[in-house]
Amino acid sequence: MVRKEVYISFRITLDGRNAMNENRRFSRVQFDAECALNLDGKSFATEMVDISLKGVLLKRPDAWNAPNGSLCKFTMKLGGGDVVISMDVKLARVIPEGLGFETVHIDLDSITHLRRLVELNVGDSTLIERELAAMTN
Repeated sequence: MVRKEVYISFRITLDGRNAMNENRRFSRVQFDAECALNLDGKSFATEMVDISLKGVLLKRPDAWNAPNGSLCKFTMKLGGGDVVISMDVKLARVIPEGLGFETVHIDLDSITHLRRLVELNVGDSTLIERELAAMTN
């Protein structure tokens, strides 16, 4: 089996405005799933606030003290652990609601599952297609 990987790069603009709300171009959905962050060999169980094709907002795990820009591995188990969405993420912001991570790398299987998860919760496949197109341009 050949495993394809998708590399996605993002640019975040923070100009003093609330970037989480005003600059949001990607649909965010709330979903209850088992989530973990791995940083420097340590695993932190956490809860997801919401997720999009571009990134994830998580509740701050206990004992978390990593600075902005830290690279982590985010995993989310769906359907009792049968399906796992895994992506490399970078800590982009710390806000009162939690930790905002942007996606740096996601494999083909994970982006396929994530796309379907967002699509089912948003209910508009055309919107999701536009968001995917915006990510690749």
